[in-house]
Order: sequence, then structure tokens, then C-alpha cells
Amino acid sequence: MMGRRTNAWVLGMLIGTALPMAVPASPAVAQEAEAQRFSIPAQALSSALLAFADETGLELLFDARIAEGRTSPGVEGSFTAAEALERLLAGTGLQYRFTGSGTVTLERPVTQDETGPLRLGSITVVGEGESAFGPVDGYVATRASTALKTDTPLIETPQSVTVVTRDQLTVRNVETDTEALVYAPGVWAEPFGTRAALNPFSTIRGFSSALGGDYVDGLSAMTNSAYEPYGMERVELMRGPTSVLYGQNDPGGIINRVSKRPTDYVFREVQAKIGTFDRYQAAFDLGGPVVSSGVVTARLTGLVREGNVPFDYAFDARIPDDRVFLAPSLTWAPSPDTSVTFLGSVLVDDTSSGFTFHDAAGNPTKILVGDTYEQRQYGFGYTAEHRIDDAWMLRQNLRFDHMEILDVEYFQAGLQADGHTLNRGSFAFGEQDNQITVDTSAQFDTRTGPLDHKLLAGLDVEHGGRHAFFAGGGAPTLDLLNPVYGPLIEPQAETNKTNTRDRQIGLYVQDQISFGGWILTLGGRHDWARNEIEDLLAGTETVETDSAFTGRAGLTYVSEIGLAPYVSYSESFLPTGGTDFAGNAFEPTTGEQYEAGIKYQPADANVFAAVSVYQLTKQNALTPDPNNINFSVQTGEIRSRGLEVEVKASLDMGLDLTASYSYTDAVITADNPDATGASNEGNQVSRAPEHIASAWADYTIPDGAFAGLGFGGGVRWVGPSFVDDANTLKNDATTLVDAALHYDWNSFRFALNANNLLDREYATCWFVGFCVFNSQRNVTGTLTYRW
Repeated sequence: MMGRRTNAWVLGMLIGTALPMAVPASPAVAQEAEAQRFSIPAQALSSALLAFADETGLELLFDARIAEGRTSPGVEGSFTAAEALERLLAGTGLQYRFTGSGTVTLERPVTQDETGPLRLGSITVVGEGESAFGPVDGYVATRASTALKTDTPLIETPQSVTVVTRDQLTVRNVETDTEALVYAPGVWAEPFGTRAALNPFSTIRGFSSALGGDYVDGLSAMTNSAYEPYGMERVELMRGPTSVLYGQNDPGGIINRVSKRPTDYVFREVQAKIGTFDRYQAAFDLGGPVVSSGVVTARLTGLVREGNVPFDYAFDARIPDDRVFLAPSLTWAPSPDTSVTFLGSVLVDDTSSGFTFHDAAGNPTKILVGDTYEQRQYGFGYTAEHRIDDAWMLRQNLRFDHMEILDVEYFQAGLQADGHTLNRGSFAFGEQDNQITVDTSAQFDTRTGPLDHKLLAGLDVEHGGRHAFFAGGGAPTLDLLNPVYGPLIEPQAETNKTNTRDRQIGLYVQDQISFGGWILTLGGRHDWARNEIEDLLAGTETVETDSAFTGRAGLTYVSEIGLAPYVSYSESFLPTGGTDFAGNAFEPTTGEQYEAGIKYQPADANVFAAVSVYQLTKQNALTPDPNNINFSVQTGEIRSRGLEVEVKASLDMGLDLTASYSYTDAVITADNPDATGASNEGNQVSRAPEHIASAWADYTIPDGAFAGLGFGGGVRWVGPSFVDDANTLKNDATTLVDAALHYDWNSFRFALNANNLLDREYATCWFVGFCVFNSQRNVTGTLTYRW
């Protein structure tokens, strides 16, 4: 079982009398609890107790001094919480007693020499529950930070949010960023195919995440950034407009990856994988206290992979899928009220998108035309917070990112007279990007009469620079009957070369107002954006400035039985480059959404369910100017209506499951005819399937002779979707089956995963006459050792 991250801090209070003497027996609730698997190595007692609370979800209370200088022998195997705690405390001289179903008090026995009141030091509280920035035990997250920039329960959030936990990523053997969301509602995670290195984007409620929809640790990521799932603690998908807190982006929603962070307890994991298509991977994840006081904790996560894209191309051709990833992090917490976590990452990719020869009818064959894709990126930054008092909290997040991409492609340029010699041309795209983002905010918790307020005000600044070029040229011919590829030659004739500088400044304010079970969320933000484009070939420069105000309002009622109906309204904006026929700069596109739904999270079961309906409209979209050919006007409109259903559960019997269904009716509601008289008005939006459904379940035997043995499986169905807005070509519906088998034994975990188990062969078309094959059945064996 994967751990739940816990918060630990010291409450500075002196108690005048001793804690009551421990009783030797545990209450019935502990004795009757289900056994679970523990893997806590020998270490300092304080960090061992953190790990125990992390795995059980129990809250531990003890005098800070009684843990000092003591070590724990650790615990390994399948036990109840009481049995495991006894083993952790063996040899320490400490006792425990359950003071509630979820609370345990630790103490040392009072000796005969101790008379009168015993004055204790501060009380340490361990195991305060889930954090929006840490791991989750199982599939059911209860809190998230993406929607409101505060650590808020999902059931109190008046907008649709899905959290994919670390446990789910591990059990499904997720190896690509888009694969993380294939079982989530409201999103087509792979509209450009399973191995789309060039377009690592998803479609959320009918709109692409490419334009401002990708985030890491709450800060925007550069377009085309790559992400390593092994370095993620969780993935949060927020659906609907988000400009009220994040500024410019399309109205569909955002994807926020939360990085692994240092743990307060010792955590050590090494992993080896071997799979079909000559895939070999080694990884490690090491963390814990750097000093015995726990003031400094660190974590180092890394991965090396060498292998091929899982598809059998013609003539035994292979495409590499190699990656190197390293992510160090360090937390400095000099006091319970102050902490700074430094986060860094380096990622190197060598792969290809797998473009193949298309026949005269536009159908893809399995013969590669030739292309290569290299990406190098690194980033570093910090997240800091300081609590001034019970009311005020200050936060600042900062990150600098650098990315380099070189994509070289050969494309088909017609067949020669013999019918099998392919003329090829070459195309190259390269970019170097730098971006720095800083978000500073203050949270003020207060009360006015009967109303509780959680006020948030902040300023974020983003500055980026990008150098990009496009080049073209010739390429050697290719014999389709006996292709010989060789190294690709990068073309040198530049057709486009630009320097771009972007700046965004945003001021935002938000208030979460609570009264009884009612929660009213109000927010507003004003943004100023500036974009400078220098055309290095033409010697020209274009400067565009925009500003916009966006808002959000939501009302939620959380009932005593765990039902929470809600309604909300939210807005978005996104600057649009270019000018109309009169030379006027285009206004930003705008989006607005009305959403209503109901969430359910019972207190006595680890279950979360949500149903939502919405209407989302994007306005000021570009459409052909009916009076001036080759120009555009901003009278286009896209409307998306939909229904989303999601259920997640992690039950004591050892069953984890997630299921979802999405209906998306994304239609172009306003569009002018082009020069040929054709209009897309009334058509479905491209790459937006009307129906998507999925379900995954995993069961682990909790006790008995086969304790630790588990198996799981899932089915994903993506309905047909149009390839273009003209609705001339469709991607067919696809049904895929995944499966998993795993076994936990002592400190080892053995796993076998199969994606696309039935070996469904299918292609995804990016546009007419340009399609890529998706991954075939691929099987991976994983051996993990923790100590």
C-alpha cells in the first residue's frame, strides 16, 4: 500500500499534569481492524512514527521529548495497526493507547520515583490527514489546491476537479504524461495518439490544453514541455475556465502536475523494469530527514529508460523511446510555521512521432518516412510558506524553466514512375525557451459575525523568451520495397526565424465564505499581457498588449450526509495574435461557463462521486472575413455542453476502483464562409469525441496465505471524433483493455502490466492525410524494492 503524506508539527503548549498512565490493551476498534502491509525500515523513532501515521492515517499524540534519542526497529509484513505499532515501539520503553477510533497517544510509564505532577514539553501531533500537495492512500483524494490555490476539500470546491493519485499511477504503470488521464472524465487525453511527442496535449471539454492549459506545482509550464510520471505525486485536472486565478488560457481547463516532495520519514525505493519492444528502465526514489531534528529533509528521484516505441513498423524498423530524468528536492523547515521546499528537475528525451507513408487514399501504412525528435529541459525553483499567526499565511512559488527542442522530419513528396521510389522533402523545427514565473499570495482567515472567511490575494508575474526557427529542404529518396533510412540530415534553408518575448502580470483576490453548511466562493482577477515578436528574416517587430478582467462565483452546500450540490459561473481570456483588414489588433478570446453538479463523499467510506453538467462558450474566435479574402474577423463562437460522471473508491476489503463517463457536445455556433463559400457553422469541433467512458478496478488480497497478491483491469472507450472542423474525416471509435497483476512480499513488489491487452491496432489522424499509429499491446514487468 502506498503511503499517505502527513503533516507534523509541534504545538507549543505546556501541560501542568502528566498524561494518564497507558493502559496495556488496545480497544476493540484496533483489534478488529483489517491487516495491512507495512514496510517501515529501522530508523529514528520520530521518523518511524511519521511513516506509520502516513500508512495508516492515524493521528499520533506524544510528548516531543520522549522520542528524542530513541530508535525504532521498524516493521515489515502484514499486521493490524495495533500490531504494527507494538513492533515499532519494541525496545523503546514507550506504551500507547487508543483514545479514539483514529487517535493514538504515546507515553512512557510513570515510575515510582516520580511523584507529583510531571511537567511535559510540547506535544507533537503526527498524522493530521491528507494534504493537497502530498500522496494519497489509494485512489480517493479528498483535497486539492489547483481549483482555489488553497488546500481545500474537493467536496467544497464549486467546480469539477479530478485527482489521479500516485497509487493509481503506479498500479497502472503510467509511463507517459497523457496516459495519466485516460481514466478521467471530461478529457480526451490522447487526441494526437499515444506517442505524440510533437503534440503532448489533451482535449478538455472540447478545447485543447495547448494554449495555457499545462501546469507544474501550480505554475504555468511552457508549451511542448515534457513530464515524467514517476516524478509526480499526483495529477490534478480542473475542468472549465481558470483565468480568475491563473490568467490567460483557453476555457476548457488546466492540468496540474504535483511533484514528489521530501518526506519527514525515511523512504527508499529502487526499481527495475523490462518490457516488450526492448524496453529497459531503472529508477530510484530516496528521501527522508537529512539531520536528526528533521529541520532539513531531502528527496532524490531518478529514472533511465532505453527502449522502442511499442509498435511493429514495416521492415523491422524501430523508433527509440529513450529518457533520462532526475528530480532533486529539499525542504528546510526551521519552525512549524515556516518552510521552504526547493524543487528541481532535468529531463532528456530521444524519440520520434512515427510518421509513416500514406497511400493514394490517404491511409497510413506501416512504412516509416523518417523523423527524429530530441528534447532537453531543466527547471528549478521553490515553494515557500510562512504562517504569521492563526489568521495570516504568506506563500510564494517560483520556478525557472529552460527547454530545447529539435525536430527533424522527412515527408513524402510523391512517388516516382516505378511506383515504389518515394521522393522525400525535409522539414525542421527548433526552439529554445526560457521562462520564469513567480506567484506571491497572502491568505487571511477571519470571521465577521456568523460568517467565516478564507481570503486570498495575490500577484503573479510570468516572463518568457523563445527563439524558434523552421527550415526546409530536400532529402534522399526511399525505396518502399527495401527502405534504408540512415541518419537524418537537418535542412538549412530557414523559412521562419523569430524571437518572442511574453510577459503577464495578474492581480487576483478570492474569498471563500462559510456559513453553516453553505460555502460561497467569489473571485476576480485583472491581467496585463504583452507579447513581442521579432521576425529575424524580415527584420520586423510586432508588439501586442492586452488586458482583461475575469471573475468566478460559486455556491456549495455541504450536507451532514456528505452530499454537496453546487452551482458556479467562471470566465477565461486568451490573447489572440494578428490584425484584421483595417490593421486593428485582435481582442482576446473570452470564455464563460455555467456549471451545476453534486458531489458525494460519505464520512464512513472512502468513496468520492461527482456528477456535473455545464455550458461553456468561447467568443471572439477568429473566422474568415466575408468582405476581405485572406483576412479574419472575430465573430466566431464555439459552444460546448456536457455531462460528466465520476466515481472513485478505495475500500477496506482491498478494492480500489475508478469509473467515469463524459458526454461533450462541442459545436461551432458562429463561423463565416471562407473564399470558397464553405462555412463550419453547425459542425462538431475537431478532436472532441461526444462520448468517452472508462472503468478500472484493482483488488489486493488483504490477509491469508495469498495476502499481498493483487490483480486489476480496465476498459477505455473513446467515441468517434472529427479530424477537422469541416467534418470531412473521422477518427473511429476505439475500445482498449488494460490489465495488471502484482504481489507484495516483504520489501519487494512484483508487477506485470499489459496495456492494450487485446492488441487493438488503430491510428489517430491529426488532419486529413496525416495519421499516426498508436501503441500496440505492450507488456512490462516491474520489480520494486523498498527498505
